[in-house]
Amino acid sequence: MLGAAPCLTTPGMLAAAQAHNPGFGRPIYSQNHYIRQRFSVRRMLCPMCGEPTVEGDRWTLTARRMTAGALRRRLSIRPPADLPDRQILIDAGSVAPQHYDCATRSMVQCPHLSADPNLDLRPFAARWFILPLLAAQPATPSVMMAPIRRPPPVVCFLQLCGVTDEIERASA
Repeated sequence: MLGAAPCLTTPGMLAAAQAHNPGFGRPIYSQNHYIRQRFSVRRMLCPMCGEPTVEGDRWTLTARRMTAGALRRRLSIRPPADLPDRQILIDAGSVAPQHYDCATRSMVQCPHLSADPNLDLRPFAARWFILPLLAAQPATPSVMMAPIRRPPPVVCFLQLCGVTDEIERASA
């Protein structure tokens, strides 16, 4: 991280900044670039080819099913309040959906994905929401030993969750 700057994907917030030179270099598998990750989620760009995905051709490999209630308990940020706790979500984490062809290619080409026995290629939900994942900035001491001033948190990544039409059944 090179510092914090106004976030281009989450208006009104600061975001983690990083050197950015699109189109150059080689992939560093399993290491997201802050800026590219936020844009890929916000614009639903395929992380494999960088092109936009469209409804009907959005696929996920690593997303996990969970309830809105479980996500609320796991994260300090909150899913939309109108989702009941038993609503089933597709938690894609920080990975935007891929095109089907890109997803199947990445299962072969990415060393981490090809070694993962838990891959589950499935269509991504037509409805989704995005949550900013925040990190605290280090405190900076003030002049004359005044109390330490805490800068506002910064957006590091965007968390993507698909909303299914399913509701978890009540347990007996």
